[in-house]
Amino acid sequence: MNAFSRTILMVAPVALVALALGLRDAQAIERDPDSETETDADSTPSARRAELRASAPAPVDAPQLRNVEPRTRVYVDGAFAQTGDLSALPDIAGSGRNLRLALGGSLRWRRFQFDLELPASQATTLDLVAPNPNILIYMEDQHQTALSIGDLRTGAQWTDALPIDALNLVGGLGLRVRLPTHTTRFQFHDIAGALGTYALPYYFHIEPTALLGGSLGPVSFVTNQGALILMGPNGTVEGLPVVVPNIYFWDAHYAVAWRIIDLISASCEVNTTIQLNHVDGIDFRKLNDVRAVSVIPGLQVHLGRYRIDAAARLGLTRGAELLGVVVYAGTRSLILRVSRVFD
Repeated sequence: MNAFSRTILMVAPVALVALALGLRDAQAIERDPDSETETDADSTPSARRAELRASAPAPVDAPQLRNVEPRTRVYVDGAFAQTGDLSALPDIAGSGRNLRLALGGSLRWRRFQFDLELPASQATTLDLVAPNPNILIYMEDQHQTALSIGDLRTGAQWTDALPIDALNLVGGLGLRVRLPTHTTRFQFHDIAGALGTYALPYYFHIEPTALLGGSLGPVSFVTNQGALILMGPNGTVEGLPVVVPNIYFWDAHYAVAWRIIDLISASCEVNTTIQLNHVDGIDFRKLNDVRAVSVIPGLQVHLGRYRIDAAARLGLTRGAELLGVVVYAGTRSLILRVSRVFD
């Protein structure tokens, strides 16, 4: 584990504790009669705003949908992801799957929302084949499982009501960052029998986004439109340099949720991610003209202050497989999230 990852592991729990301690203060601010701005904002169709907040679809990685109505909550989630083709990564081929556990939360302050998700504990399994005739993979190296932490996610957003009362429209802007704190390493034998280490490429994710959502009766919708920017420092594999390119995408989410009864909601999201630039170099030659399309069905169970989300991401295109490898979210994934809501 490098120094940067150790620092994140020390700072992130403190930040999450601070987030949890701020929940009561956030609720007090929401109820403060002297807070004119918040009172004015909540005096217009508050019931529909609450429905928009409560029925937001569950986010699933690669990348995640963002809600539009700010909320305060803490959650724990577990996810399983898999892909059948790892060849978008340099010097590796085969299939992989990943199990992860994460702890996170959001803090609402007026019309702002601040998010933090701690690095996940995860188990990553690779089933490998030789990526080309010049690379030999020994039998004992073909099937490996690595235990590690995942990436830290943090972000902030601001939204407010738009002057269209009939649809209860809410719009705004958000920025999310994913820091590559993962420590996933695999070891391989070279021709001489010595052990070498393969580290998955590091990427910083920068995601500025425009947010729009609304509700009409038991039906609500959310859309995100923005950039997905992947930036990574260069690395080495067995002493050989690997140039990690910057990759730019346009990422769009379109989600609809329906409150079937008070206890249960259902949702469906379509996510499209289109590559905007060309990547040079042999190591990442497959990462060009990526057009990723995924569908994410979900089910939400509302139990008072608690909410249970189950959702699946199903990649529909070849681009979804390539993107899923690069962002370490897989082509297909399942997520189960339990949240404690404070507003």
